[in-house]
Parts: sequence; structure tokens; C-alpha cells
Amino acid sequence: MESLFVSVRGARRHLASVSCTVSTIAFLLLTVLPAAAQKNNVILFVGDGMGVSTVTSTRIATVGVDGQLALDRMPYTAISRTASADYITPDSAATMSAMMTGVNTNTGVIGYGPTTEYADFNGNGDGARLRNIGELAISMGYAVGIVTTTRVTHATPAAVFAHVNDRNLENEIAAQAVPGGAGFNTRIGDGLHVIFGGGRRHFLPTSASDDEGLPGSRSDGRDLRNELHQQGYRYVWNRQGLNSLGGSGRAIGLFASSHLEYEADRNSGQPSLEEMTRKAIQILSATGKPFFLMVEAGRIDHAHHEGSAFRAFTDTRMLDRAINAAQRSVNLNRTLILATADHSHVFTIAGYPMRPLGDLQYNPRSVPASFRNQPYNGILGTVHDIDSGGTISESGDSGGIPYTILGYANGPGHRSGSRVNPNSDRTAGYGGAVPSSTSHTAYRQEATVPLFLETHAGEDVMIYAVGRTAENVRGTVPNIKVFDWIRDGFADRGSRPSQPDPGPDPDPDPTPEPPPQSEVCTPTSALLRLDGDYEISMCYRTPGGEEGQAKSAPWSDESAILWFFNRSNAEVLVKVLNGCGNNRHRWVFVAPVTTLEFNLWVTAPDGERWTHTNRQGETAATKSDTSAFRCAD
Repeated sequence: MESLFVSVRGARRHLASVSCTVSTIAFLLLTVLPAAAQKNNVILFVGDGMGVSTVTSTRIATVGVDGQLALDRMPYTAISRTASADYITPDSAATMSAMMTGVNTNTGVIGYGPTTEYADFNGNGDGARLRNIGELAISMGYAVGIVTTTRVTHATPAAVFAHVNDRNLENEIAAQAVPGGAGFNTRIGDGLHVIFGGGRRHFLPTSASDDEGLPGSRSDGRDLRNELHQQGYRYVWNRQGLNSLGGSGRAIGLFASSHLEYEADRNSGQPSLEEMTRKAIQILSATGKPFFLMVEAGRIDHAHHEGSAFRAFTDTRMLDRAINAAQRSVNLNRTLILATADHSHVFTIAGYPMRPLGDLQYNPRSVPASFRNQPYNGILGTVHDIDSGGTISESGDSGGIPYTILGYANGPGHRSGSRVNPNSDRTAGYGGAVPSSTSHTAYRQEATVPLFLETHAGEDVMIYAVGRTAENVRGTVPNIKVFDWIRDGFADRGSRPSQPDPGPDPDPDPTPEPPPQSEVCTPTSALLRLDGDYEISMCYRTPGGEEGQAKSAPWSDESAILWFFNRSNAEVLVKVLNGCGNNRHRWVFVAPVTTLEFNLWVTAPDGERWTHTNRQGETAATKSDTSAFRCAD
């Protein structure tokens, strides 16, 4: 804004020295001032450690090789370079700081620039504090929230609002979030509006026990829960408490002493990432302000460190569900949603594994039991191949011993001595349990190099985008570009009215602008559920521009009628026919008998969505339609 102010001031001096008409003044001001004043919401999803191989294995395990995650349906993508200022392979503190400040920094450092070394080991003091996205958003009148499955004081959520030269100073990070208290980061005004995650121990003194009887870790005697309550925050500590929150008031939910459980191990007392995301959006939306929300699936990273591919992809799947829930909870014409990872892991999909048997469009002559009816579409199993005679069998290493599809370059899954057949390997796995097969939830995938914990990897990761100004997201970029895209989302600076990114070289093959899309109404909630837990949502728009949500009534377990206003006659018929036993698909049929505009969504349990839009004047003769959802194996 500083350059804008200088330009306006210069224009005024020039206008004072010459005689100008009112129309000339108006023209000059319009050329100087930004055209868009709309403030958009921005939601950033971070899959901690969610490299491309993690996304791919999650897709295969949960929706199939050809299935689509919510991530896959986000229309704009980019590739992000992740190196920190001092490491090729970074940690979450440096990478999230880069995304939250637009400045690359050193491993272990949060909210300072590259001249600040980890823990100030040179003893020369810290550099200047960088302005992070939480501070920027609050200064612009935004409500800000953080949601995470880790401690809320962990590196990724901390980078939204805090500044420390050592990511392990989590008691100090907690204090920076408490308005009016010692150590509070006054740059975040009245504080964050929503804080959901784990890490109760960093808000309690060592002399106190938390809501589950576990001790605090603060040596200064402060109970930050009470201090936050005095500042108007509502405090909850379990799923029931989260569900009870309503309205627009500030809220902090600390659902574990340390990190939340992995999704695969979560008990009914802890909320899921999807539930926390829904509630955060509900509260932030109720403030009437634009909002910024950061949502982290932080335990993807931890699962990989522990060599548990199963827990990594089940936590990734929950992140995907949260992304889907967010898209259904907001107006994407006023909201930018970004999803990315801070770094990858040394996690691979190895060999030449075949697709599941049900995917094959030919009939093998011989199929072993090890290849039939594998859970998770076989991704947790061993590599199988087919020979020229049509016989499927397990692939072997140079000694003929089978090996798993998923594996790690290093980590706790290393087996000492000679390799053994993974099908008979009974090495104790996650939690000390002895797995019965490679698909067992405790099985640790093999690792080449023995390490107590598996490590991050240095390759690039993906960035996905949907919603307002999402078209900015493209190219291969440093991770600091995420900061720019969030800031552009705040200011509604998109490339739809052509605003090419400045760069040192012209684009030799520029991508054409996507065709303009006319806006349609957005369904806001599920009207009903049909057989198979398929959600039906629909909204309408009249010729006069009036919008609303449709009404509905089930006709049978598989079909329903929907109507507008208070009419009793059907306007749309929708059926979800169960063909899983015949052709492994559920078929959706929509028949409109109205000339009004409507937008109908059919959402499968795995988040896959089919959208059917009827424009003004179109009838059943032109707009009856069908689609198919693949049945779960």
C-alpha cells in the first residue's frame, strides 16, 4: 500500500497545478486505485509431510486407482519447492514460516528471517520479527483461526501467529496467543478467534492437572486456560464440548495433553479434523468478518516418522474429508481454498504392482489367493506381476523374496539380517503389536537404512487451489509463493481480468485463460440421504434473482422428490440406484420438470460429488441426466 499512497499523493500534486475537469480527476483516480475492494476468506490446508506418494497411496487405498479425492478435484495446481534457507530437506518450522511470511528461513526457526539461526547458537541475538499472515489478516479486520491434529503450539500452527528462534519453546508460543498476558504477541490485536487442537500441557502449570488428570508443563505457574477465559474465550476439551459451541464468540478447544490420536486410533471423546474444521468455519463465518483459517493434518508426518503407511494415509483421508467439508460450507465465489504440504517423506510406491483384480479388463488364467480380495485395494500388500502365460504371482527381489508395494528409504521399519518374506514377517510393529500380515494396521513397512525415526524428503510437493483467485496458482514456485497467493486472495487480486504475474522472462507458451463461468447458486446443507449414505443438496434461483434452498421428501430408500417455495408438486426427481452387485456402480438419475434454475449436488460417502445444473428455461427434455459412482471394494 505504500507505493499506492505515493502514487495517489503524486497525482494530487499534479492535479493541483493544472486545471482539470471532474471527469479527468475521476479517470486518474480509477487508474491508480485498485479495482476490487472485496475482501475474501482464505482457508489454507496443510498436510504435514503429505508428499505426492502419500496422496497417491491414499487415493488408491480409499477410492481406487481411478478414483478422485477432494484434492484431485481442485482445478488449479502448482508445484512447490521446499528447501529452507540452510537445508535441502527442511523441517516444518522453516517451511511453514516461509508460507506464512513470504521469507525463507532456517530450520527450527519460526517467524524470523534467514539471519536468525536456530536457538541463537551464535549468541548474537535474533533478527527482526517478520510479519506473518495472522498478523496481516488481523490488521485488515479479519478473524483468524487455527485447527490442527498436533499441539496448537507445534511448528505449523505456531507459524501463523508466533515468533521463536527454537520451535521447541512451546510454552513461550502458547503465551504469545494469550491477549493481555506476559509474552503476548500484540501484533495479533485481540488474539486469534478460534484455536482447536492438542497441547493442553503447554497451557497449564506443572502444579495443575488437566481435564483428563495429566500434568501441565509450565514452570511459570500460569494457567493460560483461565487467562483466556478472562479475555472472553470459551474453553472446551472434548468432542461434546466442541459440539456445544455456537455463535460467533472466541473459542479454544484443547482436546489432548499432547497431540491428538491418529485418525485410525481416535476415540469418541476426541473430535475429528473434519469436525473441528466445520465448527471453526461456523464460528468464523458467524463473526460477519472475512476470515483466514489454517487447518493442519499434522499427524500424517508423525505416522511416516513411525514407519506406519496405514496411519499416514488414514490421516490424509481425513484431511481430504475436511477439505470436502470446507468446500461445502463456504461460498467459493468469496473464498479461496489452498491445500499443500510443507515437505515430503522418504516414502515410496515400489516395483511394478498390478491394479486390483477387479480393475483388470481381461481374465488372468491363474490368480493366487494373495492377490484376491486384498484390503485397501492391495496397496498394503506385496508386489504382484503377470507373466506371458497369464499367471499372476508375487514379484521377488534378487533372491526371490517378495517385497511390499510401500516402503521407506530409512526409519524404524529396517529389519536386521537377511530379508524375510513379508507375508511371514512377525516383527513387532506399531504400538508393539505383532502384525498378522502386511495389511495389518500395526505393520511397519520395510526401511532400507536403520533409523529410530524416518526422515523428511527434499523433493517438491503439490499445491492445490479452488475458489476465488485460485487461478493464480500455477507453475513451479518456491513455497514462499503461498504467502503471495493468500495475500492476493485477501485483496481479490486474481488473473481473471488479465493480470499476468511479473517475471524475468516471458512465458513462451502461455496457458489460455479458462472460459468465464456464470455463477450459480450454492447448496448449503444436505437435504436428505438416500441408500448408501448419498447426500442430496439443492438450491434454486428465480428469474427475478431470488435464491433459496430446496425442500425435499424421500419417495423410497433410493429416490426422492424436491421442490421450491411452498409448492407441493415435485420439481425434480432424483434416484440413486444400487448396482453394486451387478456392475459395481451406483447410478444416479436426475429428472427436472421445472424451468427454474437450480443446482443439485449428489455427494457420495467418500466425498466424490456429482453436480447437475439446470439453467433458466431448460426442461426435462434437455436436462435429464445420469452419472455413476464406483462402489467401494
